[in-house]
Amino acid sequence: MAGTGFRSPEVILMVVAGVAVAILGPYTLYRLGPHAPKVTSREAKSGPPGIDLDIGELDTLPDSLRDGAKLLLTTETPTPAEDIANLRALRAAEASQVRSETEQQMEDLRTALLSLLDQPAGSNLH
Repeated sequence: MAGTGFRSPEVILMVVAGVAVAILGPYTLYRLGPHAPKVTSREAKSGPPGIDLDIGELDTLPDSLRDGAKLLLTTETPTPAEDIANLRALRAAEASQVRSETEQQMEDLRTALLSLLDQPAGSNLH
């Protein structure tokens, strides 16, 4: 009697359904999922090899950055525009200013805390 359980139509149907799901499930997900874009000819691309660029998206940039960004993305060995080349120096200057403001705030806080410690213990209790 133990051998007849595997031969019943219900068990065979469940095994076939399980195998179908195990094989067809991943295949269906693969077919429905996103894939890499198809390779096109080099003339169709506007940038370096292996990179597909849409320069139309750069139109949303400010005028001062748009031309430099287009230059950086479309030339083989680009020379950055002046605005982009100076961006690192501007960020460094901005960081230095923020750092000095923070140091000044820390010094002011230190001075205030030291003045509180110098007060007699009973003077700040009410």
